[in-house]
Amino acid sequence: MSKFSFSKLRNRETAWCWAGIGPLLFLGLVNLPKAKVPRQVPPDRLQVSPLANKGLPPSALLAAWRTSDPLGRSCSKCHAPDGLDLADFDFNKQDILRRALRHLSPTEAEKAVDLVEWRRQGLPVRFQNTIGEPLMQPGGKILPGNSPIQKDDEFVKRLSQQIPQLFHEVVSLQQANDLLKALRQSNPMHLRVGIKMSRLSEDGFFGSQHALVNEWLPENSLPNDPAFSTLQDAYLAHPNWKTLQTMLEAVVKMKGMKSEADALSREKFLALTIFQHALRMKEGLIPSKPMPISLFEALGQNPFWEVGNTCRLSQFLQLRSYGLAPDVLAEKERGPSFKKQMKAMELAWLWLGFCFDPSLEHSGPRKDVPRAKYLVDALLDGDKYPSHMLYLLAKKTAAQFEEAKEHPSTALGTGFQFEFDPLIYSDKIQEIAPSAEPAKSLFIQGVRALFEASLYWQIEAIQQSGKVVYPAEELSQIRIMASFLAKTGSPRLKLVQQVRQAVSQ
Repeated sequence: MSKFSFSKLRNRETAWCWAGIGPLLFLGLVNLPKAKVPRQVPPDRLQVSPLANKGLPPSALLAAWRTSDPLGRSCSKCHAPDGLDLADFDFNKQDILRRALRHLSPTEAEKAVDLVEWRRQGLPVRFQNTIGEPLMQPGGKILPGNSPIQKDDEFVKRLSQQIPQLFHEVVSLQQANDLLKALRQSNPMHLRVGIKMSRLSEDGFFGSQHALVNEWLPENSLPNDPAFSTLQDAYLAHPNWKTLQTMLEAVVKMKGMKSEADALSREKFLALTIFQHALRMKEGLIPSKPMPISLFEALGQNPFWEVGNTCRLSQFLQLRSYGLAPDVLAEKERGPSFKKQMKAMELAWLWLGFCFDPSLEHSGPRKDVPRAKYLVDALLDGDKYPSHMLYLLAKKTAAQFEEAKEHPSTALGTGFQFEFDPLIYSDKIQEIAPSAEPAKSLFIQGVRALFEASLYWQIEAIQQSGKVVYPAEELSQIRIMASFLAKTGSPRLKLVQQVRQAVSQ
């Protein structure tokens, strides 16, 4: 039996070959040599049809889906438990079969294809992923522009229309609360950004430019665990957040993952499984409902954020020492720079993790996560996105303030903190700003408004809780914030003094 590579499915018509097709969810299976102009998915097709075939698939088909190759790789350990991630996209049988034959006998491979077709029954509305349609792209499409800075300029222009309160002076508590409300209502998943998300699948069969690790599908399969099939059956019989959580908790606890590629593959599988659940619940390509924060808390992590963080830690490794199976390595070595892929994934997936947990208070036990330092660094390193950083800090700060107020008896209620250190400790805010107008002026005004509102929020938080977490650090940040306000307009001396006194008491 030939080995199955989880990374080759990317063609728009390729149907994610069931089993080990690289854990890259969003099937980018597009036959490039014959590819037509990618069509855009109309807004009225962004909803998944109700499933006609519910529950467990026919046993013979499901058995093939779960059959492992000599390296232990199977469709069920890289894809949805019933192939829904493939069925909801218009991938052709030939590509699915081609991928399956790398791991299964001809008979079993045909059954794996039949399972995807079985799941497709009753899905008259199917999506067609193309090479130009990354998975879970916020707002549905990447912003226009020929460079990152042009996209960033476009982002801040649109943001000034969507959240105008962020681009006006905040001179009262009422105005600070108006901005708070506007930020609360802002959904990061609905804002178009200049950051390109990963595609579901990349298939080196269509050229070296597609021999990528930068995809949703995992390169390595989950370890063998006979009990996992039972959890998948329970989920398929009653798909809900509870059965999903039980299944994902088992993945987090699995032993036998040793390499960096194993670690990244597990996080990809977790993220892919959450995505396919959103499809199953008819949420469409961009989930409209908030992700249950309790899921991240139960897992002890935010899988989307962890994909980005794992890529951050892996970008200085060599592909040959990454821990890929020989057949997968042979394909991926033909692709672009591994380091560049890791950097691109770091930014895209950290941003996606922020979208699902704007406060970043529920994305893992590490203290560095809520500060968003790694995402800020990624936004300002190389391809610069200063205005995206402004929105990140504004949305995160507002979310953290509200959570500190709403949970006074929990760890979140230890007090509201300024966490602008990734920005203000450089003391070069104006150098970070976009160079072209009106983006530059909008950025400066946005930072001003965020600082002003945050000072009001800090006073209110201290009055409510009587707590200040790190007074010395807060005073240091207040000093730099005050300096910036003085350099860019009104110094807001009275407000600054009120906050200093409240923090110092």
